[in-house]
Amino acid sequence: MVEGPAAVGRVTRWGGFDLVRATAMLLGIAYHATFAYVPDIARWYVVQDVSVHPAFAVIGSVLHAGRMQAFFAVAGFFGHLIAERSSTLALFAADRWRRLAWPLLVAAPLVVAFDVGSQHFATSPEYRGVADSAVRPLHLWFLVYALLFSFACWPLRGRRIGPGLARWPELVLLLAPLTAGAQLVLGEPTPAFSYWPQLASLAHFGPFFLFGWLTWASGRLEPPHSPGHPDHVEGHRAALHAFRRGWWGLPVGLAVACWVYSRPVQWQPLGIGLGAFASWAMVLGAFSVAARIAGASSARLQWLVDSSYWVYLSHYPVVVLLHVALAHLEAPAALKYGTVVLGTSLVTLSSYAWVIRRSPIGAWLTPRLRAASKQG
Repeated sequence: MVEGPAAVGRVTRWGGFDLVRATAMLLGIAYHATFAYVPDIARWYVVQDVSVHPAFAVIGSVLHAGRMQAFFAVAGFFGHLIAERSSTLALFAADRWRRLAWPLLVAAPLVVAFDVGSQHFATSPEYRGVADSAVRPLHLWFLVYALLFSFACWPLRGRRIGPGLARWPELVLLLAPLTAGAQLVLGEPTPAFSYWPQLASLAHFGPFFLFGWLTWASGRLEPPHSPGHPDHVEGHRAALHAFRRGWWGLPVGLAVACWVYSRPVQWQPLGIGLGAFASWAMVLGAFSVAARIAGASSARLQWLVDSSYWVYLSHYPVVVLLHVALAHLEAPAALKYGTVVLGTSLVTLSSYAWVIRRSPIGAWLTPRLRAASKQG
């Protein structure tokens, strides 16, 4: 999450990591918009569109392999930052309550009500049976796990990754067998289907959060940079220079994921192993991007970063409603997919611009705005 409440110290911006976090959240629209156009999705999603194409199964799987993994790694990074600035567990808990628990408690009843109501539009009786079987968090599942991981890592406050990994971050790829093994033993993580944490999801996403948590405290910049240098972060540990050379992780991870998820091998041990490698490679690449850039390069881009939390919290019902509206329209799947992505983006961003940003909710969801309002 975005770093630092004013209550626990002066906010220092880690713009590159903030930008990666925002990108992962905004890509949620692109990911969920694929669902209706995946062949044979009817058992697992409310709408099976009349227009489908196998490419959307590949697009969704590739996004699923790296998007939330990168998010949890960055969330762990920022979580440790906040933990270090919190002098007590109570202060840390207060921040996590405001940033994670309150959004979950407020949004969950609305999401559950929407989930129940949307079953009336289900195109498959099989889906209605699955949806009736549990009260589900749907896209809010990340809040449940982010809360759990945050408090599980509190005892590790001040701990850091080993000097070898700090110097050679490419070694993080050696964690791929651990991720693959967890899936082979525990099954594929499906956290959106239950508020109760599942072992498979904890084992899959937990190491990414822990990696980010330990990376925050990996060492100090040496020699220190001047305040004008984009790498300068006053008084905070940030030995991330080595991550900069890991940029290749993004294209390599994407290429491997595209190959794996476009073939039946994805269901075999080899495919699961390669998929885990792709996930860690994309996280390595994401951290490289975050370490290379200072953050949003313009006011408009910063505005988009600020909007990302609200966009993610609010986008899923809009996606579903647009899927329902277009379900029986005879048109190419690609055209309908683009319409859903564009329409959802317009609705969520417009609501943020016209309502949320100027309201207490905007300050609640965005510490930067909350700090600015206090200074004002």
